[in-house]
Amino acid sequence: MSRKLLVQVNCSFDLYICTALVIDKNNKLNADLLIPYKLSPYLPDYIRKSYDKIILFDPTIRNLFSIKALLSTFKIKKWAKSYCKDYQVVLFGAYRSDITSVLVKSFFGKVNFLTIKQGVDKPKSFYKPYKSLRELHDDIYYKLFGFSSFSRERFVQDSSCSAKSDFLFMRPVWKKDPFIRVFTLGTGKTDLCDGTQFFIPNFINIRKMISSTRRNGILLIGERTPMTPSWGQDQDNFIKRFFSLLAKLSNQEQIFVRGRKGLTNNEFYSDLNPIYLDPDQLFDDQLLKLNPRLVISVKSTATKCAAFYGYPAFILYPSLNFENAECKHLDYLFGDGSPVCRIDSLDNLAEILGKAKIQCPDSETIETVSKSEIFKYLEKKS
Repeated sequence: MSRKLLVQVNCSFDLYICTALVIDKNNKLNADLLIPYKLSPYLPDYIRKSYDKIILFDPTIRNLFSIKALLSTFKIKKWAKSYCKDYQVVLFGAYRSDITSVLVKSFFGKVNFLTIKQGVDKPKSFYKPYKSLRELHDDIYYKLFGFSSFSRERFVQDSSCSAKSDFLFMRPVWKKDPFIRVFTLGTGKTDLCDGTQFFIPNFINIRKMISSTRRNGILLIGERTPMTPSWGQDQDNFIKRFFSLLAKLSNQEQIFVRGRKGLTNNEFYSDLNPIYLDPDQLFDDQLLKLNPRLVISVKSTATKCAAFYGYPAFILYPSLNFENAECKHLDYLFGDGSPVCRIDSLDNLAEILGKAKIQCPDSETIETVSKSEIFKYLEKKS
């Protein structure tokens, strides 16, 4: 029996990136899917049919003081040991995560590893390492169960190193990186580079699997509120002006809001009288079935996702006068050449939104120079 491809994902964005790669005509390997059990009930049939098997796991594993977490760790390691011989390649949806380190230890030396990360990494000179008791706990956990632990670095400006900014500025870094090659999701049409190759799977293949043709209004992607540590009255005033102008420009189109569960305050968007979408539904599935005319956010990476599918997608953060460190972080986050339109002011907003049209690029349009390189990993071996 031919060895297969194992796709391991942690969120819906990973899932659709990897599935687009799996169903590409250049992929020669059959695939199984290893997915968090909480995502499984929301998997649409067109995704399920792309895989031979779907294996569930509990992602809550990194806790030496939790019997449940340790049992989940032992369970995933036992599964990996039993089935590693079935796989030729493991495609990780997350470059740096708990489950990645645990699975790498089980598969190391037996299969090839492949990962597609999101966003261009900022240079190491932008960061300062920091220590905590949590890192000591993690070092022990990964020593027992993982391939490598992670050090922690925080993006800093001058001497500022506020812990309240961790959600925006902190990143883990492999202490011993198991990946020989790492690909970055993006077009490569950018001046930013971190030494990895850019790659975009053909997202249009997934879009074709969903038959919705009706265009449904304007989609706003909700985010953590407040969205950055520097958010204040100036940003509130700008958003109020933007919402007022958007309501006028929408010409009575329905406005939808997709929030982040537990992080988005829906009252933030109440002036628009929107329809609030289910935050538990997989975002890509929700996006494609809604088929909006426009997708807008302040700084959500889901906007990039919409742009890769061909939807007119807009980000507002360049207009919001954030602090320099926050802008630098976001410039790199959106520095992968994704076809997102940056709104620099409200002066020409009507003209920009009026010209926006849904694009349907073919596979030749979105291919990148590294396409042949990534599919070398997915060739059948005797």
